[in-house]
Amino acid sequence: INMLYFPLELLEIYKSDNYPKIRLGRGKDGGYVIIDGLNYDLLLGCGISNDDSFEHCFLKKYINLNCFAFDGTIKNIPNFHERIKFVKKNISDKNSNNTTNLHKIISNYKNIFLKMDIEGCEYKWIHSLSNEHLSRISQIVIEFHSKYFNLPNFNDKYLYSVFEKLNKSHYLMHLHGKNYKKTILFNGDCIKVGSSSSNIKKIKLGKKYNKNTNIILKHHNKKDKFKIKIENKTLIIKRIDKNTGWNYD
Repeated sequence: INMLYFPLELLEIYKSDNYPKIRLGRGKDGGYVIIDGLNYDLLLGCGISNDDSFEHCFLKKYINLNCFAFDGTIKNIPNFHERIKFVKKNISDKNSNNTTNLHKIISNYKNIFLKMDIEGCEYKWIHSLSNEHLSRISQIVIEFHSKYFNLPNFNDKYLYSVFEKLNKSHYLMHLHGKNYKKTILFNGDCIKVGSSSSNIKKIKLGKKYNKNTNIILKHHNKKDKFKIKIENKTLIIKRIDKNTGWNYD
C-alpha cells in the first residue's frame, strides 16, 4: 500500500489582529492576497508572463519603492513603469546567462517583498536560500505547483521540506487554491447606513476598524456624492455636494 503523507501542521495559518489582509492585482490569477501595513525597501516580481497587474498595484500603493521584475520567457514587461527594472532571466538555484538565484540582490536589502510564480522552479530556488537570505524577505506571496508540472506529489520529502524551511523564518497568514476565475476578497462587515436628513451621518461601530479599511457604499444612485471615513469606532458619511441630506438607505 502506498500511503500518502503530508505533515498538515506545516500549513497552519496564523491570524494578525494588527495587520489586515488586502488583495492587489487583477481579480483572478495574477492577483495576490497580502498582509497590509508593513514597510519594504524592494519589490521582487518573479514570473511576469502577460500580467504585471500586481507589480503596478503594489508600486501605486508604495510610491517610493522600486521593483526588479524577472522573466526569461518574455522580451519585456507588458506595461511600462518607471520604477520597474525588467531582467530577462528565469529564477533558478544557479546563476547563468539565462538564470539568476537572486542571492546577490537579496543580500543588498533588508525588507524585501517577494512575489513569485515560476512554474515549479520555486522548490529548488527556496532550497538554495540560506537563513540569512530568508531573514531579508519580509513577506512572500508565492504560487506552489504540483505534479502537473512534472513534479512529484506533495508527500515527497523534497517538496514538503520547503514548507518546513519557510516555517522556520515566516508565518503562514493566507492560503488558497489558484483562482482561474475572478475572485473577490470580502473580509469585512455589511453595515446598514440608513437615510439622513442632515449632511453628516455618524454610525457607531461594534469594533475597531483600520482607518484604511476599504469601504463601499452600495444601493445608492449618487455614490460619488459622498465622502466616507472611519474615526474612533465611528463610520462617518458626509455628502459633498450642495444637498444637505439624503433619503436613500
